[in-house]
Order: sequence, then C-alpha cells, then structure tokens
Amino acid sequence: MRRRRTHAHLAGTAVLFLLATVIPSTTAPVVHSEGGALLAWKASLGDPTVELDSGRAGLFPVPRNVRCQQSRPIPRALGTRSLRWSRHPRHRGTPAARRSEPPWKQPPQYHPASIAQLRSLQTVDLSSNTFDSSIPPQLGDIHNLSALQLYNNTLVGNIPHQLCRLLHMQVLDLSINRFTWELPECWCNFESLLYMDLSNNRLTGKLPSCWWNLGYIEFLDLSNNSFYGKIPTAVRNHRCYLRSLYLARNDFVGAFPSALRSCNLLEILDIGNNGFYGVVPPWIKTRVPLLRILRLRSNNFTEEIPVGLSRLSQLQLLDMANNSLTGSIPTAFGSFTSMKHPQNMSGREPLDKYYDRINIIWKGHEQIFQRGVRLLAGIDLSGNLLCRCIPQEITDLQGLRFLNLSRNYLTCNIPEDIGSLTFLESLDVSSNELTGAIPPSVL
Repeated sequence: MRRRRTHAHLAGTAVLFLLATVIPSTTAPVVHSEGGALLAWKASLGDPTVELDSGRAGLFPVPRNVRCQQSRPIPRALGTRSLRWSRHPRHRGTPAARRSEPPWKQPPQYHPASIAQLRSLQTVDLSSNTFDSSIPPQLGDIHNLSALQLYNNTLVGNIPHQLCRLLHMQVLDLSINRFTWELPECWCNFESLLYMDLSNNRLTGKLPSCWWNLGYIEFLDLSNNSFYGKIPTAVRNHRCYLRSLYLARNDFVGAFPSALRSCNLLEILDIGNNGFYGVVPPWIKTRVPLLRILRLRSNNFTEEIPVGLSRLSQLQLLDMANNSLTGSIPTAFGSFTSMKHPQNMSGREPLDKYYDRINIIWKGHEQIFQRGVRLLAGIDLSGNLLCRCIPQEITDLQGLRFLNLSRNYLTCNIPEDIGSLTFLESLDVSSNELTGAIPPSVL
C-alpha cells in the first residue's frame, strides 16, 4: 500500500531556502554528470563569490545571504534529496503582494535546464517566489521526482505534457499561478499521486475520462478555475482513498457526482459555486460516513433535504445555501453529534493541518477558514425555498457558532430556547415569514 501522508513533510533533512527568480534562457550549459550540472548551475547564479557547500547542504550552492536550516525529515518514500527555494515558506500571499517587494531583494538568475540534470532530486519546492515564465519542460526529465511544488508564483502558459513522465510523482502543487489551457491528455499517468492542488489558476476544459485512474489520491483541489462539463464516472469496483475534494468555483454540471459513492474515507467535500443539479442523494449517509465538511452552496439542487444527513456523526459544517431546496428543515438535524459538542472536534488529530480550509460566509462576509476550521460548527441553509417552522431540535446543537436560515419561507415563531446556544456568534433568520415575539433568551 502506497498511501501516505504527504504535504506537511516536504522539507528535507537539510533544505535550502534560496531567493530565486526564473529568467528564461535560450541556451543552457551542456553537462554530463550531476557534478557538472551543479557547477553549471553555480555559474548561472552570476555571483563569482558563491561557493559549493559539500557539508550541510548536500553540495548545493548557497548564496551569501541565504541560510540553511534543519527541518522535519522526508518520509523514506519521498527520498532525502530535496531542493527548496522559498521566499516566504508556507505562506500563500497574493501575486500583488509579492511584486511589491523592494528591488534589492531580487534574487539571482538560474538556468532551468541545468536543474533538470540533477537526476537524483526527489523533491523540488520553488513555491512562494516571483517566477513569471512557463514551467520548464525539462523538469519532466527528473524521473525520480516524487514531489513538485510551484505554488504561489505568477507562472503562465500551459502545463507541459512532459510532466507526465514523472511516474513516481506523489505530491504536485501548482496552485495560485496563471496557468491556462486544458490539462494534458496524459494526466492520468500519475497513478502514484497522493496530493494534487491546481487551484486558483485559469485552467479550462473537461476532466479526462480516465480521471479516476488516480486511484491513490487523498487530496484533490481543482477549485477556482474554469473547468466545465460533467464529472467522469468511475469504473466498476473503483477504490477511492480521497479524504479532501475541492471542486468549487468552476463550471461543472450534472447530477451529484456518483463516483463519490465509493469514497468512504472522504472528510471534506466542497462542490459549491458550480452548476450541479437534481437531488442531494440519500446515499451520502452510508457511502460517505466520515464527512466533516459538506459544502454544496450556489448550485441548482432541488427537492427536499435528505433526512439521512443527520446520521453523519462527524459533520460539523453544512452549507447548502443558494439552491432550490424545498420542504422543511428536518427535525433530525438536532442529532448532529459534532455540532453538539465542539470540544470533541478540537481533540481529533487532523489528517494534515494544511488540508483543512473552506470558504464560509461568516457574519455577512466570505472568509477562508484554515486550521481553525476544526473548531467551527455551523449550518447555512439560506437562499432556498424552505418552509414551515424552524425545528425546536436545532437548539440541541450547543456547539453551533453560526446559523443562517435567511431568505426562505419559514413560518411560526423563533424557537424559545434559541438563546441557549451559548457558542453561537452569528444568527440570521432575516427575509422569512416568521411571526410572534423575539424570544427573550436572545436579548
């Protein structure tokens, strides 16, 4: 079994934090060994005072104002040879913020082709810099590469099909760039992939029909792109190891993805802001029993909310806003275990702290919650066609931090005990047909 936790451990036993900027070169040194490639790369830095440090940094050249530091070890599967250039480690700033840095912090030049000659590299992290060219196709020649991170740059163009040669790839993060065009047809070659983040780009096209060949993937984020069409169906007896799936803010259409029926390890599902339609399937309660976050907002789902959702004992965030759901709010919603006891959520170890993130309308404003999302419990059913009374059982959810039932056709009184929700920070029941007095418990 090749399934492993991946993202938070990309730094090697000794990793380099080098300030670097890609300046494309029409010519690259011809090298015949990894030692020659290192010398060629040293020469490309344009600083004759740079020396190769054969001790702590594993023969990588270290500019004078760059420090080496110890970090957490890479798992054996990802190897021990890594190259990391990061201006802001673990920080995903905006491109505008990165470009505002003073000119004296501009890093030296290098030749992408010379990096491709370092055939023993297994981890390459060029994230959070100011790279503004395309991905060098030569990266596809580093056949042992198992982790490639280029996130938080301003890289442009298409994703080169040469990357499909990296058959040992387990971690691929190209998020927060300006990539365009469709994914290469060979994309399904990444059969060993565990983590893939392509979010916040300008990618388009349909997902290839072989998409579910990525059978070991645990984290997949395609959000904030322009993908369209239906989600491909999975082959029979498909084995799914997905734990986090983000498809929000694209142009996907069709019914609720049936391929998720086999994803019984799924914890986070965000398919909001697309064109999905039809019913929310009742099989979620049994086929995806570990869901903690379910975000379906701003689609075209219709008919009644499945009562069986209340059997998702781990569910802490439910967002079904801005659909066309009808009927009443199920009284069984008062049974959401993880919304009753917020302290239980804080005690669970996350799969990876980097995985947890979700967009939530919080007190009228959209915010991105990341690590703290495990302490947050809430329900958003606003902007639907729900009617009848607000169930009294909602007041059993003592761990709720927010509750938004606005812009529906709800009637009757607000439940008298609504004020007993002592953790509640945001309550919105506006634009309904509620009657009676405001409960004293909320005053």
